[in-house]
Amino acid sequence: MAQGKRYKQAMTSVDRDKTYSLDEAVKMVKANAKAKFDETIEIAMNLGIDPRHADQAVRGMVELPSGTGKTVRVAVFARGAKAEEAKAAGADLVGAEDLAGDRRWPKFSEAAVARKVRAVLASPLPYNQDAVGVVAVLSEQQRPWSAEGELALLAFTDLAALFIASMMQGEQQSELAAQLQGALNSRQVIEQAKGVLIGRQGISARAAYEQLRAQARSERRKLAAVCAEVVADAEHPAGDLPPS
Repeated sequence: MAQGKRYKQAMTSVDRDKTYSLDEAVKMVKANAKAKFDETIEIAMNLGIDPRHADQAVRGMVELPSGTGKTVRVAVFARGAKAEEAKAAGADLVGAEDLAGDRRWPKFSEAAVARKVRAVLASPLPYNQDAVGVVAVLSEQQRPWSAEGELALLAFTDLAALFIASMMQGEQQSELAAQLQGALNSRQVIEQAKGVLIGRQGISARAAYEQLRAQARSERRKLAAVCAEVVADAEHPAGDLPPS
């Protein structure tokens, strides 16, 4: 691959025989960033797995701690046609001072009034540029929502969205860790099974792997399950079963 002048110049500041700490690496990247746009960093990791097999695939996603950019919230304090115009343009707050006379959502308004709900103010819960829910304030009386009340709802919505985002990211990280551990466990038993076949048949590591994979395909089983069986058979051959 052809390498440009900027790449060659940046490589002059790197000692390929030295292991850099994360802080040092980040400082070097920033020092060599010369482009007029926000540059990115690519990280390659060798996990020693075969992604062609489902039980070794590791998939996940990374959420940046500060998101992908600034989130702009829009609150418009207006009534009548101007309020409708703002909401149509994407304002973050939607509300009604008196559902009994509000015809924007006739079925909802009728059902709400029947259940003694006269006024509503709602704000969506943002997550990754999408809405994952809504925070709604309900009133049994006709209520003109104040600017202070609308700002308080926006602040509460932001706190709720931050809490939900933290929970979702924690679940994603736990799922990724479980996938990675499963892949590493599968890889370990595969290597053990290859060693068994190499010792028994005197074949190469590549030939041992191909033999195991062919058996898994012919029996329509997972590769890790076939390998675990080979290892178990080697540890406890027929006629030499462990005591029950």
